[in-house]
Amino acid sequence: MIPYAVHIAFHITSEQPVNWTFARELLVEGVFRPCGHGDVRVWPTKVEGRSVVLMALSSPDGDALLEAPAAQVSAWLERTLRVVPGL
Repeated sequence: MIPYAVHIAFHITSEQPVNWTFARELLVEGVFRPCGHGDVRVWPTKVEGRSVVLMALSSPDGDALLEAPAAQVSAWLERTLRVVPGL
């Protein structure tokens, strides 16, 4: 496991989950401002008055746009930073 990385596994219609790994710092920065390019992009926005974090994932096999509540993403990141501080 990479301590400075975020690992996401999507269980979709395939036999094996689809796994994504990217720098935790990308998600930390994306809570506050747009960041990333290419395969992973992250940015904060409001949806129906709620603060959310959007993550756009892109690969030759397809694209995904994920939405997560900003407060919960921030709380999760704070817990990970207590366990494994940044560089």
